[in-house]
Amino acid sequence: MLRAIGLPLLVWIAAEWVSGRPPRPSPLVWSVLGWIVASTLATVFSIAPRLSLAGELTQREGLLTTLALAGLALATAHAHRDERHVRGTLVTVLVCGALAAVYAQLQLAGLDPIRWEGVHTYAAQGGVALRPAGPLGNPILLGVALAAVLPLALAWLASGGTRGSGSGDAAWLVPAAAIVAASLVMTLSRGAWLAAAAGAAVGVALACAAGGSARRAAWTSAASLAPALLLGAFRAAGPIAARLAEGAQGRSLEARGVIARGALALWRERPWFGVGPDAFAIAFPRVQEPAFWREEWIGVPTHAHEAALQVLATLGIAGVLAGGAWLAAAALAWWRAWRERADARAPLAGIAGVLAALLVAGGTNVVGLAGATLFAVCSALPLAFHARPERAAARLHSALPAIAAAAMLVFAIERGGRECSALALARPAREPAPRGTASAAEWQAMTAARAATAWMAARRWPGEETLWRLACDASLAESEASPGASGVTFALTAEGAARRALALVPARAANVAQLANAVGTRALRAGSAALADSAEALYARATSQAPADAWLLVSRIRFELARRDGERALASARALATLYPDAALGHSLSGAALLLLGRADEARAELLRARTARWEEDAGEQRAALERLLIQLGPAGAPLLPRP
Repeated sequence: MLRAIGLPLLVWIAAEWVSGRPPRPSPLVWSVLGWIVASTLATVFSIAPRLSLAGELTQREGLLTTLALAGLALATAHAHRDERHVRGTLVTVLVCGALAAVYAQLQLAGLDPIRWEGVHTYAAQGGVALRPAGPLGNPILLGVALAAVLPLALAWLASGGTRGSGSGDAAWLVPAAAIVAASLVMTLSRGAWLAAAAGAAVGVALACAAGGSARRAAWTSAASLAPALLLGAFRAAGPIAARLAEGAQGRSLEARGVIARGALALWRERPWFGVGPDAFAIAFPRVQEPAFWREEWIGVPTHAHEAALQVLATLGIAGVLAGGAWLAAAALAWWRAWRERADARAPLAGIAGVLAALLVAGGTNVVGLAGATLFAVCSALPLAFHARPERAAARLHSALPAIAAAAMLVFAIERGGRECSALALARPAREPAPRGTASAAEWQAMTAARAATAWMAARRWPGEETLWRLACDASLAESEASPGASGVTFALTAEGAARRALALVPARAANVAQLANAVGTRALRAGSAALADSAEALYARATSQAPADAWLLVSRIRFELARRDGERALASARALATLYPDAALGHSLSGAALLLLGRADEARAELLRARTARWEEDAGEQRAALERLLIQLGPAGAPLLPRP
């Protein structure tokens, strides 16, 4: 949606510049152009240029998104001409925020009409609180958006409403602010709470400075926030208190520290243009500390969880300078409008509250596409209050911008539609498919159907590496379910999909590991020592790209065990146990390797150590296998029983 709106607007503005119609650009416009140039250079010099163009599947913060946001900012500066336009846009922002908050309340009430993947909860002090995500899919992203909207409502209430004409607007602004605040509290995002408090303080203070009543500000703010506090106390008092009490010992803060150190390490490697737009997840495994997964084996972060660090790591010094210029130009435009247009200070106070909240939120969290869109639009709104020079005469036909924008709109919608349809088609391949009581023939048919669907999705949107990895996984499952030569053929098919993913993003360790899995499966099915050596070399390459990736090491060890290479399996398993000594997998796999080498007493000791170590929640099958091995080994010193 963002690309379909922002890219045509950018083309429209560019076409008007080509035709010679717009006046001389303002400093804000120059700063937006500078951001485009910095992002483009970072994409050209990225460690993964193709990915940096579109961005990661989970957030899409690549160059195309940057161009779309720039289009929104430039179009806002171009289209808003007076206070009426600005107020209309801000009312739209407030209404959209209130609708998102209402949706969050439906989720809290168990009335969500959409079946989302995953539910966010927080447990503390004997209570479990649902963290609503609204229509944004994540409670933190919802919290950031609502934290930016709340100061706008409170500032307008303090200044006398959207028209500054008295108390009439309080009838809808107070309920809107109350629903926004109530949903914001229930997100349990401390960064969003802090951002909302900072934005509200700035917005209300400026509204009072612009002539608003301090008394009105006090009672409207109290009326707006009281329902939120009551809801929080009634539904999630324990979790809210626990969130407020979390200190330096909290897991979240420790993980953020590790991510921040990794971001700085990536910047030092490529100081000028960074690793590339949205390439953080590709580069981070190279500098990841084992401490990041010692508490909980979570996935690879796609963001530095702090806007400045994210820009520094992905766009380098060029991005920091361009972003700083945008912030400075936005502050200058706002100050000039505040100084020159006393009659427009009420909406300017609200804009200041929105921007202050977004800046604070960016210092503690990912702001997401919604937050970035709010910043792009609101940073350009003050230009509507500046005096504008006369336009130059157009050199080209006046319909040119509309035609160019329409062409880009069709292009963006067509590509977006194909992308969304491919992702929807691939959804069944992403979900686990347990065999259950299916017969061999039924299981083979099920895996074949899943593989066909995954390959269809990958071919429909061939530029997305994630779809090729899914196709590889589906073909590997089909290979395991198929006997004889057909299993080898399906393993070769999986290898082809893995090579497509690796060709798209060679720098991602997961793509190398996926190819290693496919080659290793084919080697085991075909009994080829040469292919097995190739798979081992690929695992070594993937390990060098992500030396602390536990799941990558597990895949490598399991292949080495299947190959019956006990020495290598033992070395890899001990490396895993050294990285994560409290986790059970390293010790259990070490025991399996020692058992393969015939060192029964050492194997028994490792397996007993694994029994008391930390297991993953879904490791029931692995724990049962460990118990069977211990039974097979018998007491210390007993002869090794033959394996069934």
